[in-house]
Amino acid sequence: MDENEKNTNFSFEPEEENTAAWDEPVDENLEAEEETEKEVSVEEVPAEPEQEISPPKADDDSVSNEDFDFDAAVTEQITAQIEAFYSAQEAKEQNSAGEAPASNAQKPAKKDASEQTSKARKEEIRKKRASRKESENKKKKRMRRLLFFGVIFLIAFVIGITALVDLVRVLVRGRTYNVGPLPRDEVIIHTVPVYYDYTQPVYESSPVQDSYFANALFLGDTRVQCLDLYGVGNFKTLLYGTSINVSNALSYDCKSSDGTDGTPNDKVLLNDYDKIYLNFGINELGWPNSDSFATNYRLLVEELKAKCPNSVIYICNIMPISRLRDGKNQYVTNDRIKSYNDLLQTVAEDTKTYYLNCYECIVDEEGFLPAELNSDGINLYEEGCQIWYNYLKSHTVNPEDYSN
Repeated sequence: MDENEKNTNFSFEPEEENTAAWDEPVDENLEAEEETEKEVSVEEVPAEPEQEISPPKADDDSVSNEDFDFDAAVTEQITAQIEAFYSAQEAKEQNSAGEAPASNAQKPAKKDASEQTSKARKEEIRKKRASRKESENKKKKRMRRLLFFGVIFLIAFVIGITALVDLVRVLVRGRTYNVGPLPRDEVIIHTVPVYYDYTQPVYESSPVQDSYFANALFLGDTRVQCLDLYGVGNFKTLLYGTSINVSNALSYDCKSSDGTDGTPNDKVLLNDYDKIYLNFGINELGWPNSDSFATNYRLLVEELKAKCPNSVIYICNIMPISRLRDGKNQYVTNDRIKSYNDLLQTVAEDTKTYYLNCYECIVDEEGFLPAELNSDGINLYEEGCQIWYNYLKSHTVNPEDYSN
């Protein structure tokens, strides 16, 4: 067979050794990689068309049987397949790499959201703590403010009470003024004078003890005798007489509670009485001239003040008589007693003597001496004497409280 025939009847029959090399895998994991390669989608990695190896044509002058190298063609085909495989692998890895950043990008986003939530909670807790602290501070400020105003109120209350006490003291005893120290460190105290109102009867006060009368003289008519008769009172001396009156009061020979009879002149000279009570008027109701009664009473008081300058003198007005006795005599009436009592009030004012309205302590609602308190319409039983004495105890004056 000549060369042309050989070229015409050429057929591609690879040698056994090359066919064996084709059948053998290029790598141990080639089958696994081929399976993975199958999973790659056609859209992601387009498969290259399989190159068909055909022998060169006989009429191709540029290629001859001698020039064709079969091993080189097989090698080139295998190389192309390997490059295609690795290209598919690389494309798959790139596809996976493209999805991974997206999932990885979600992780920081979730982390940032968690951090923001944590920060928000911390900020809320901080605000609550700040609000609680501010509330506590406000409460403390309020308590301090209340304490401050409480102290101010207490101070003002104490000052007000002190001022009120001073005002009461001024109204009762008068205000004192300190004029400052003199060269010899002496202080002169000026007292605002408080004057006793002699136009009014002695006002009621807390009852004194019986010892108040321990050095007192009671001079008067038979009603004073009733005190001695029933042993009422704690007077040092009771001087009385049935016919005694204001004109002969100091010279009348009186009966005495201590058994030493004599004239009041003798008694006042021998005893330094700190109080003298006078009770006249019943025996003078029959005098035709009532002004004479007032004049003689005034002289009696002035004489006693001259003889006993340290004695406090009380004038007792005339107590009423009973209904049965009223009007039996044209002069001895309760109306005349009232007019005489008005004269006694004038005498007390003129002589600056304390006037006792004994009439009010024992008169009933109709203006009479109660029948159960008297024996003869004028003189008193023991109960009447006790009422009279209690009135005297609750109507006293301390001259030191006044400037006159």
